This record gives sequence, C-alpha cells and structure tokens, in this order.
Amino acid sequence: MWKCTNCGADVENNFNACWNCGYGKDGIPPADEDLFEDTRRDVQSSLPPPAPAPMESGFSAALRICGLIYLIGSVIGGVIILAAGSSSGSVEMSFYKGFAIAATVFQGVFVFVLANVLAEIAERVKAIHQNL
Repeated sequence: MWKCTNCGADVENNFNACWNCGYGKDGIPPADEDLFEDTRRDVQSSLPPPAPAPMESGFSAALRICGLIYLIGSVIGGVIILAAGSSSGSVEMSFYKGFAIAATVFQGVFVFVLANVLAEIAERVKAIHQNL
C-alpha cells in the first residue's frame, strides 16, 4: 500500500494513481482532471446501493434483558442453595455450600456482563452500518 500525497488515501501497490483524486505515486496530478472526475462519477453511480443495516429488531435490548434474567435466576439459585443446606453443620459442607453459591452468582454476573458487552457491540455495528 502507498499513501496518496494529495488526499492521503491508502492505495494498493498495483495502482499507479490514486483511486480517490487521480494523483500518481510521484504526486503528479492527472493529465485530464475533468475526464478523471467524469469517470469516477460513472463508476460510483454504477455501484450497487449499500446493504441495509442489520439488527433493526431490537437485538441489543433482547440481549440485555436475557442477561438480566439470567443474573436474577442465578441469585435465586444461590438463595436456594443457601436454604437447602442450612441444616448441616459441618465445616466441610459449609465450604462446599459457599463455593456453590459463589459459583452460581459469579456465573450469573458473568453472563449479565457478557450480554451487555455483546449488546454494546451490536449497537455500535448498527451505527457504523447506518453511517455508511
């Protein structure tokens, strides 16, 4: 790749002139600027229209809701584990019970954060597609 000295566009090495402004690798302007502009307009008008932006149906909101539901479910699961093992008094059982509660809640928090990160990515991708 080489950078055009006139407009700063990145141009592939197999081209001797900039696709954007017509200037050559050596910085020389096109011989016939009007012909270059007419050709560029013709090429741009022959390109297919851009594809519509994906995810118009609230995909990111659904991800956030699913993450929240999973977080609530894991906290409820932790409470159930706590209530189910309250009769046993051994130290070993309380360690396993605490570990199970921590693992269940951690899993819920992890899925909640992951769902929100994916939702944010989906919103940014949608914004990029709309700006194209």
